[in-house]
Amino acid sequence: MRILRLLLVTTLFFEVSLAQETSNRVDLDSLGNETSNKYSHYYLNFGKFDDNKQAFEVTQYLKNGTLYAKGWSKSEKFWKKTGEETTYFGSGEIKSIRIYSDTSDSSRIITYYETGAKKLEGTYEKSDDDLHPPILKTVSFWDKSGKQLITDGKGIFEDNNDNVIEKGQIVDGFQNGNWIRHNLITKERWIKLYKMGKFVSGIYIDAQNKEHKFSNAIVRPQPPGGTLAFNKYLASNFKVRDEWIGQGKIITQFVVDIDGSLVDIKVLKKVAPDIEEEIMRLLKKAPRWVPAEMYGKKIRALYTLPITIR
Repeated sequence: MRILRLLLVTTLFFEVSLAQETSNRVDLDSLGNETSNKYSHYYLNFGKFDDNKQAFEVTQYLKNGTLYAKGWSKSEKFWKKTGEETTYFGSGEIKSIRIYSDTSDSSRIITYYETGAKKLEGTYEKSDDDLHPPILKTVSFWDKSGKQLITDGKGIFEDNNDNVIEKGQIVDGFQNGNWIRHNLITKERWIKLYKMGKFVSGIYIDAQNKEHKFSNAIVRPQPPGGTLAFNKYLASNFKVRDEWIGQGKIITQFVVDIDGSLVDIKVLKKVAPDIEEEIMRLLKKAPRWVPAEMYGKKIRALYTLPITIR
């Protein structure tokens, strides 16, 4: 009896970008997902292993070749961050210095204005689950004029960075109460309620001035009818041949776009070409999904789909 076993895993990338194949260069899209050169926004170069640091040097560039970040990785296949990571403005000036520890769930961060003046000091602390990114605990913050607005984790955060205005209260280092975020270019606005660093609820106001209330910071993408329905769709329509049985686990990956379409479909673990063609056929003709959301706004999300034929 032929059985098609499926396991769906959603991956929303915030910081770490996986490289699925050993290569000196890894292309990333605007969200930090590994992608093809066609969709590339950044790319990573993995350097030689440093015996003293016990890590591989990693350099990150914009697609046009502009330096974006330098750091260290415990792996040569993906950016498992360790030690000091430095990011840069397009001018080459230092934008931030973040120090990772192998023995702690927190990391220290210092950010700068392009003038070289210090902007923020704080730490990133691991969230309660693996879905959300680390939580920033702000210790000190200075505005562009050099005025210190936050001292010892207390004060009002007010920043205008790349035409994005953000303002809110900091209590004991954490966001608290209503926070306002306004993108002056896209005309999008957010009103987010926090309780000591924990997100509670919010309103997203799009460019057409339409309000979207949300209670979850992150919403995973879902196939219509849920994962069981999608599993049934694949299992019912997958045209399995006898010679395919026993091929082992086939790792596929795709991006759920903001309109729910499945794009940038690829097979990460290479198998027989005719098996790959059958997988690609089914995913390309699959019905549109319910897209992922971040703070009420639809976003692209990476999805990993292992398939075992037996």
